[in-house]
Amino acid sequence: AIGRLWFCARGRAADEAAAAALEGEMSSSATVDVHAADQLLPYMALAEGESRVVVREVTGHLEAQAELVRTFLMAEVAFEPLDRGFEVRVRSHPYM
Repeated sequence: AIGRLWFCARGRAADEAAAAALEGEMSSSATVDVHAADQLLPYMALAEGESRVVVREVTGHLEAQAELVRTFLMAEVAFEPLDRGFEVRVRSHPYM
């Protein structure tokens, strides 16, 4: 398989690393995975009222997207620590 030709920094095959990442997502209390969360923020900001999702971790991409949403869509974005992850809350601006 192609995935077996590539190795991660720790020397594990790519398929093993992908399986471990998926297991981490599934064992968390996350409602969306860390790669989808930043892509959802603009839609959450455009929705009326408050939107919430839970993520396993707050990534740099998520933080950067949150800053863009705050700046361009004037929405409030907050990250609240939970026992196993973070709640991402987005409140749309009343004029949007």
